[in-house]
Amino acid sequence: MVGGTGAAQVVTVPGGRAVRIPQGVSFEQAAAVMLQGMTAHYLAESTFVAREGHIALVHAAAGGVGLLLTQWLSAKGVRVIGTASTKDKAGLAMGAGADAVVLYRDEDLIDRVRELTDGVGVDVVYDGIGKDTFAAGLELLKPRGTMALFGAASGAVPRWTPKC
Repeated sequence: MVGGTGAAQVVTVPGGRAVRIPQGVSFEQAAAVMLQGMTAHYLAESTFVAREGHIALVHAAAGGVGLLLTQWLSAKGVRVIGTASTKDKAGLAMGAGADAVVLYRDEDLIDRVRELTDGVGVDVVYDGIGKDTFAAGLELLKPRGTMALFGAASGAVPRWTPKC
């Protein structure tokens, strides 16, 4: 083993912890989907226990975590509003189960989500983008809603003080 398990060519693992990789899936793909899948699971089952009747805003719904999270939430009966930068990506998110996708380059995110929720807002915002989407996400939350930040693709979220 060179440099710890992250650089290992071979690792011994208890059988109950091993995951069989389906034929046609590379080791790299399997590793990526496990990390993204565990993130989606954690977000939908622990960070905010999403259930039927909830409305979720999923930023970057066509990304790795976004697609899995959208599928997971949709399967639970959650109404998913995704965001995407292009029509092609919006199609991917819709194919994963999103009920609607806001093309944030073409539409005002806040206005469109308010329209889609009849002004009520969303129960949870799943935000892996960060700086560019944080303020809008907060504005779209229902009272006592949950903001789940799990990444900062656009940069760190600026210092913020809750309004009381």
